[in-house]
Amino acid sequence: MGSMSGGAATEELISLLPLLRPLPRPIARLTSALERGELSLSVRVLADAGDRRFVASMLQRLVTALLGAASGLMAVILPTPAEGPRSPRR
Repeated sequence: MGSMSGGAATEELISLLPLLRPLPRPIARLTSALERGELSLSVRVLADAGDRRFVASMLQRLVTALLGAASGLMAVILPTPAEGPRSPRR
């Protein structure tokens, strides 16, 4: 990396001053709102379409797994007699 001479650094700072002038007012508003406890942020949880698709696919997988487990359980329980399994007589 090259070193910057004192004159070049001063010129760079002077060129940045017009960009930095409007910053104190918004920063002061933010800090005063923070001090008063009035700073808030509005966020939508599922604002992105990709997030909505992901949640929908996970929900579909969960429903499919629950239906599969319920039908498997029913396939085991329904055919068994009410009195339970019998041992073969000898």
